[in-house]
Amino acid sequence: MLSEVVVATSSTDSFIYIWDIRSGTLLTTFKGNKTDTHALSLLSPLYQPARKAYIFSAQNDRPQINVWSFRKDQLLYKFTVPEKLSSTIITNNNNYFIGGSENGRIFVWEISSGKLIKIIDAHYKAINVMKVTDDDIALITGSEDSIVKVWLLNDLINNQPIRNAITPYYTWTEHTLPITDLVCGLGLMSYSRVVTVSLDRSCKIWDLSDGKCLATIVVPTNIRSVTMNPTETSIYIGGGDGLIYCVDLYSKTKNSQYGTKVELNVHPEGVIDLSNNNKDSKVFKGHSQAINSLACSFDGSLLVSASDDEKIIIWDAESQQQLKSFAQCKGKITNVQVILRPIDLLDTQSKYPLPIIKPLKRFVENEMEGMNQEIETPYIGYSNVSKPII
Repeated sequence: MLSEVVVATSSTDSFIYIWDIRSGTLLTTFKGNKTDTHALSLLSPLYQPARKAYIFSAQNDRPQINVWSFRKDQLLYKFTVPEKLSSTIITNNNNYFIGGSENGRIFVWEISSGKLIKIIDAHYKAINVMKVTDDDIALITGSEDSIVKVWLLNDLINNQPIRNAITPYYTWTEHTLPITDLVCGLGLMSYSRVVTVSLDRSCKIWDLSDGKCLATIVVPTNIRSVTMNPTETSIYIGGGDGLIYCVDLYSKTKNSQYGTKVELNVHPEGVIDLSNNNKDSKVFKGHSQAINSLACSFDGSLLVSASDDEKIIIWDAESQQQLKSFAQCKGKITNVQVILRPIDLLDTQSKYPLPIIKPLKRFVENEMEGMNQEIETPYIGYSNVSKPII
């Protein structure tokens, strides 16, 4: 039977928590990591891409990536990377691990070999969030410098020299304060929309086909997180005031000739202003501090929120009612993700093969020419349950 679980991390509590989203049962914890917002990524096995096999988490106090298998609660790998990473993402095809650093650089690794294949000076300040489109065509980065950039992934993984300047496909400069979160819609890049949020109290919707801003949503507080429901008809905005603002993007209007008509619910000026208790908004009230992360269940009926108040709340998305609250974390909660329960969760005897992971290198081979040996990243762990890699 398929079931969903919540994966949660904290910036001060060293545990990663796994809860059952429906029953609220704490299934397990993984110890040994403190993770900032957007620094948690999950890797899927090829035989069942809908489920997850590994947890990749960037340590928030040093340049290090920690990796766990869902089969055991002990740390599996520990990789040292060139710089402390402020955000990470794994491509949907599970081929590449991408990190954004506090110095504004993008690092691209090939997971199966561990090779560092590209370093790009992408932003002037820290990269706060990274997402990839469903078809792995584009990488979207949002930075502390208030700029959002769209990169073609092919440019990031080609064989050009490592330090070659790469031009972003789009550069969006309409935000005026640091970017805190973004979400990419489903489907091919040419038909996808991207939603970005910032401390400037604005949420912007972009069309990836032409790079234009379709609408701007304004709320009465700085924005820390955002997500969309699976049908992309509603946007959930996590505020610095502890409130979650929901905006319905489409409205139904009656037409005597054509029946019910569904239209994009945007004002003629392209702005939805919720700063004065706009009737178009629904508000989730339950947190007392800033909302750091939001996620929806697969059917869109549940919304999960994580906050600085050390609580995770499960909401009924339609009625805005609290269903469950998790308070086991002993620190600010920075990430929540909803995934299908791993088929081999805490099953060390599982027969399913795990994806191959090699140590992430700190140098690109092109930069090591002329040296007698390649400097590799220190690591610990096992390639699978029974066979050590050391």
